[in-house]
Amino acid sequence: MDLLSGKDKNHSQSVVFGDIREDWYRSNQLLPRLVSRAIETPQAIEFVGFPRQWIFLFEYLGLRWRDSCRPDTYIPLVSDLSARVLKQYCKRARANGRLRNLVEALVALDPLLADLLYILDNRGVVDKSSWIAEDVGVLPITTWQSYGRREIRTFERLADNAPQEAKIAIALPCARRRPYSRSRTHSRIWSNLSAAGWDKNRVDQVVITSLGIIPSSLWNHPVVVRYDAGVPDIYRTLRLARRFFGQHEYETVVDCLEFRPYSDVLQIVHREGLITNLKRGPVTYSRQFVVKV
Repeated sequence: MDLLSGKDKNHSQSVVFGDIREDWYRSNQLLPRLVSRAIETPQAIEFVGFPRQWIFLFEYLGLRWRDSCRPDTYIPLVSDLSARVLKQYCKRARANGRLRNLVEALVALDPLLADLLYILDNRGVVDKSSWIAEDVGVLPITTWQSYGRREIRTFERLADNAPQEAKIAIALPCARRRPYSRSRTHSRIWSNLSAAGWDKNRVDQVVITSLGIIPSSLWNHPVVVRYDAGVPDIYRTLRLARRFFGQHEYETVVDCLEFRPYSDVLQIVHREGLITNLKRGPVTYSRQFVVKV
């Protein structure tokens, strides 16, 4: 059902929050359509009377809004600050190239908005907004929503299509020093690999990390150099590994990873037949999940 009202004196149509049925709102099917339409014509649609947590998304996408209201249930920061103050926070975050960070942090407080951002990201709707500016400096991956960023989704496609140069791949862990060719961790691992008879010039090197599967041809890519991850999404890593090793037919993959869950990902891909031979390299695990029972 179309909830757009008639045009006002500014020749725009309004989406009034009070006119949206509760079941339509909670199903999260109507709002993605309305937001998508508003992005196509940002000056033609205005959102009226929405709870204050929506301000961050509206400002991020450059959409028109007015008359926001306090959330029905308490939301930290959002319920305590006025719409004017929240808009100022958005303005300062945008000026410092960090509005996407603020949006990711705040939508995490509202499951419906978190889901909405996921829908918009994966439909490519956010990419169509002329209001979006790239963040500067470090590219933080600190929430589930971070993986929906345009630059990360673009990088995933580059990694999928990276050329294969050898029949053997060495899977290496992430390292703090970038590019990875300068990493002390990698130097230490290669010292052990060389002693075991492996030749760096006759293999492909891939890093497996929160960002995904990173072949050496992309180690200097701006996304790789800039990203800093705090929360890994193991299932996403598994899906990316299936895609990568499904397209790159290595005879042998040598697991030199130090994070046990990523080694488990390689084991799964190996059992599924996408990796023919999987060997454990001369390294030890340094970090792993602990599950208490």
